Amino acid sequence: MPWNPLTNVTDGQTITSSVWNEQIRDNLNFLYGPFGTIAKNATPVSVPASSNVSVTFDTEIFDNANAFSGPADFFTCQQDGYYLLSSNFSWASAGSGERRVYFSTDFGNVPGGFLYYPLLRTSVLKSFLQVVAQFSEGDKIRLRVNHTVPATSINFEATMSMMLLNGT
Repeated sequence: MPWNPLTNVTDGQTITSSVWNEQIRDNLNFLYGPFGTIAKNATPVSVPASSNVSVTFDTEIFDNANAFSGPADFFTCQQDGYYLLSSNFSWASAGSGERRVYFSTDFGNVPGGFLYYPLLRTSVLKSFLQVVAQFSEGDKIRLRVNHTVPATSINFEATMSMMLLNGT
């Protein structure tokens, strides 16, 4: 609900329930938020070489936005607005090759929600991806990953969160 600017009240004026509800109660709704969802994949995802894989999340951590019903490879926007998407992830890298992690919808990649890694060593990579973007009610948001390490699969673990910043 948008902010309703308070009006001046004069001494001795009676405050009715409708005035109280409109000017006090309805302006405190921000205390209920933010509406968000956090889920993780408890079992690492095996990502074959040269493939694009949507990460399936199987463990709900928090969901007061009713955006996740797992196991699933997407979060669903419950209303139009700006959302903060973030993901912490890790994978074991085996040799040289490229890694990509990105957010996508049914309509394409989310602008700015993309990381690219040219890796030349064997190590465990841990990183973070975050973006603010506008979505519509019903949009399905996915975390996708691919790599180009020849003839090998990698295990990918992630936590993803989605938080509504402001509804429209």
